[in-house]
Amino acid sequence: MEMTEEKFFEEVYSLLSEETKKRLRIEEETNRQFYKAASNWMQGPIMSHINKYKIKLEEIPVKKEFLYYIISLVEFTNLISFSSAVNKVFPKMLENPDKHPWDIISENNWFEDQGEDETESVVDDVISKNPQEFERLKAGEQKLFGFFIGIIRKQSGGKADASLIKEILTKKIA
Repeated sequence: MEMTEEKFFEEVYSLLSEETKKRLRIEEETNRQFYKAASNWMQGPIMSHINKYKIKLEEIPVKKEFLYYIISLVEFTNLISFSSAVNKVFPKMLENPDKHPWDIISENNWFEDQGEDETESVVDDVISKNPQEFERLKAGEQKLFGFFIGIIRKQSGGKADASLIKEILTKKIA
């Protein structure tokens, strides 16, 4: 019997210790949010790996509890983005299936842990260097959010959270 996506993630969830669930502050009402996030992972990096290597879902070398952990870390914290998790952490998890995702992130300093004050300082600096673009953003040119978010994340070394940047920019244009 082939494992379905739903069964796979139910099994992953059932394997977690109570300590892990508590550590991530995952409660029953967050299950729906988790399943949505897990579905994004299934349709993206997991399915990509399955298709690339022509394997079955149950043949992915990464421990199910580690998949649950990285999905939860992305979904329920601001410590790492989906993009960083998919493009940096997940490939390392595939290379080192017995290595905990937290260790991978820590060893590579991939945490997005820049605080609001630090982020606002970078935002102010980028705005001062790009006054014309900022005026266009203020005038309603929404695509410039992406422009500013990209520059600010680059200038912060990837540490600034994109949603926080957008929140700060939105306040500044109001």
